[in-house]
Amino acid sequence: MDGVLGGQATDWEPPAPESLEEVFPGFRDFTFIDRGGMGAVYAAVQESLNRRVAVKVLPPELVEDEVFMQRFKQEAHLLARLQHPHIVSVYDFGVTSTGYHYIVMEFVEGVSLMEILRREQPTPSRAVTMVCQVCEALEYAHGRGVIHRDIKPGNILIDERGLVRVADFGLAKNQMRDQSTTTGSRTRGFIGTVSYASPEQRRKEARVDLRSDIFSLGVTLYELLTGCLPVGVFELASKKAGTPPLLDKIIHRCLREDPRDRYQSAGDLRRDLAKVMMNMGTPLIQRTIISKPIISMVSSVIVGMGFIYLLDALDRMTKPLTSGPRLVLENAGSGGEPQAVQGEDLLMLDDDWCILKESWRWETIPTRLKGYPGWELAEIHTEAEHAHVVKLLSGVKFDRPLSLGAVMDSTLPEPEFRWLSGGRLTFDAWMPAPEGPALILTEIQAKNLKTLQVGEESPDWIEVYNPGAKPVDITGYHLRHMYGGGGERLFVLGGWIGSENMPAKLSPLVQPGEYRVICCSQRLTPECGYTVIGFRLEGGMGRVEWYDPRGRVVQKFDRYWRGFHEDNSIARGGDDESWGWALPATPGRPNGEMRSRFFPPLHSQAPLQKLLMLPKFGGRWAACPSTVANHLLLRRTRPK
Repeated sequence: MDGVLGGQATDWEPPAPESLEEVFPGFRDFTFIDRGGMGAVYAAVQESLNRRVAVKVLPPELVEDEVFMQRFKQEAHLLARLQHPHIVSVYDFGVTSTGYHYIVMEFVEGVSLMEILRREQPTPSRAVTMVCQVCEALEYAHGRGVIHRDIKPGNILIDERGLVRVADFGLAKNQMRDQSTTTGSRTRGFIGTVSYASPEQRRKEARVDLRSDIFSLGVTLYELLTGCLPVGVFELASKKAGTPPLLDKIIHRCLREDPRDRYQSAGDLRRDLAKVMMNMGTPLIQRTIISKPIISMVSSVIVGMGFIYLLDALDRMTKPLTSGPRLVLENAGSGGEPQAVQGEDLLMLDDDWCILKESWRWETIPTRLKGYPGWELAEIHTEAEHAHVVKLLSGVKFDRPLSLGAVMDSTLPEPEFRWLSGGRLTFDAWMPAPEGPALILTEIQAKNLKTLQVGEESPDWIEVYNPGAKPVDITGYHLRHMYGGGGERLFVLGGWIGSENMPAKLSPLVQPGEYRVICCSQRLTPECGYTVIGFRLEGGMGRVEWYDPRGRVVQKFDRYWRGFHEDNSIARGGDDESWGWALPATPGRPNGEMRSRFFPPLHSQAPLQKLLMLPKFGGRWAACPSTVANHLLLRRTRPK
């Protein structure tokens, strides 16, 4: 039941992707995406139509519930007929010869709102726009008698075009059918996600109608605006996040205890949100799409095509004769020093150096750079070149890591980085190497509710320890966090610890035997008294890697944790190798007894794929094992 209640993983172990091709004839190339209480989801290719689909495999405990399966089959026929631009389509369902019950759905390239919230706080205009599109989807589904019953950020996807797609109608209910409760273990109890469920859902009432979805959408809107859930007597969004006060009235109407006091349709909610958008100064086209969704599917196409033809004509009139990217360079006036000019993908630093803001796999860079004639991945050979680039980056306040044109040559007796041109690194700008043993992770808590309270926040956190006999400077240490289940849905967050991450009164030196807590939060600042890394850990499924300032692996989990236990932690055992679940967690103190063995981290080096330049650390260098380059430093091609 915990899996259905919260969408978290159960004890059921999903089948391995490579085992599914044998039991799913007509499908190939299975890749695991994610899992939850309602099943495991895989990406696959449907051979008959050569299209990519998502295949959900149900866990045995759901399949064994005859009442649940009977209701599910009845509703699947209805869900398959929901065809709307903002709803993920259901293609098929059935059971394999080996007993796997499954659903085939449209595969959506994109991310969920939950993933967006982990990385950033949407602007009020963007949040309202997304919620309005959810209203369109619900208005369509409600008009056909279908209630979603699990509206939340995790079930709202944003595709590659930036459009909302409501997913997982697997908990949906047909309000046209008998509303009485059933006797099945799954269907007679609460179904949904507690934090977003309406009061009538939590009371397990028989009568749950479309107004329950309105409540859940109100919770989602408040979270998008503030980053928090509206629990108990909650603070107004306008006071907490500075959003328009008119949104406060809309949110409170959505969250009324009595369904009769809420909006009576998703269309009514959308129209009120459209009025707020007008007061916020939202562009005319966007307001029109929100207030009149039919226009969004017809007129906006016509208007959009007109703009495309207009822009294309202007482009042809102003396009220079030379091919390749158009770079613009402006002078700073009397000083004559170049200033950076922002383009679509290039940030010019001066006539010889620029930043390419693209995300490319490392092995594709030589091919991709052919589209940027006259430029190559930067090599820095002298102290003067290095100082010049550092000054340029400081002038434009750019502090993101930059990939340089060097690779690790593992064919040498002592592997080392070499420039792509074949030369050695004759100039050394490496981050300082730690003296003695490196700082190590000793505890991780990715689902903190009350173990560590920092003001009004309960941030996730990690704990590091100095096992040596001398103080160690934590500056430059790096945490990478992988989540999303691996495969093509893997997401990576990373953060280097610098002076801006630490309180002014906290020394960067970690003393021998000291345990130091580092908070992982998007909202806390170092003024809270702790070192802070600006992202939240994923409690559902994730793993971390810990690096020293030069980018060398100190500790690396090779497997994902699944369904992180609330207020537990993953703690390092006394044998310095094994890890296990610890309760209670002990932030800043030696670990207690482990409740159960978990798995050991790997201490071996990861393959070092690329060399990074770190502007926030004076342009010093660090290795990075990632196979993806997010920002590249380019310099103008030099004569050979």
